[in-house]
Amino acid sequence: MSTAYRHWEIIDRARTGKFMDEDDFLPRHFSPTLKKLIKKYEIKYDPKTPCPTDDAMADRIWQAAWELFREIGYYNTDSHRVIEVTDQEIKEALYMANDRYTLGGGKDARVMRHRSVEDSEPPFCIMSPDITVDEK
Repeated sequence: MSTAYRHWEIIDRARTGKFMDEDDFLPRHFSPTLKKLIKKYEIKYDPKTPCPTDDAMADRIWQAAWELFREIGYYNTDSHRVIEVTDQEIKEALYMANDRYTLGGGKDARVMRHRSVEDSEPPFCIMSPDITVDEK
């Protein structure tokens, strides 16, 4: 199974998807849908347990994230278009995804890999120096 043909579909959707001003995407499209799904899936944050081990909550978060991506898609800042995706396309992308990536090169190369539930390996963390932060 190859999803290479999907690349061209995504490029086409970046030109033909629903037009939306960048300043409207988060407050009018993303945030209301996120709030609806947090309520629907009863996702609660407990500051005493920042990394909960509740399997049922993990399942609800996964379902909410899937539904959020399917309903929202992703935003192309160059064309100001929303690229929508289907359940089938999400499934194909997950099926075809690599379970490890090498970042960097030479002595600085690091492997970011899939971690299983209760994996004993520590998580891979990357801190990007190119993130713009407001000085205020």
